[in-house]
Amino acid sequence: MYEALHQLHQQNHLSPVYFFLLAKRPGKYDKNISPDNESMQDLIRAHSKYRLGIHPSWQSFDEPELILAEK
Repeated sequence: MYEALHQLHQQNHLSPVYFFLLAKRPGKYDKNISPDNESMQDLIRAHSKYRLGIHPSWQSFDEPELILAEK
């Protein structure tokens, strides 16, 4: 799936930004693969040549200090 996105971006001369949800604790609205999971880390590393961002967890709204931990 990501390869198709990469080709689409190249064909259209786009500069994508990939956002990753890095919540450590699963929650009602935070449904992500743990950032401690090796496969998730590999996925993020594979996209490191692109611009990356974090998608703040839902929990970080109530606990702003989580944003630093997620980052």
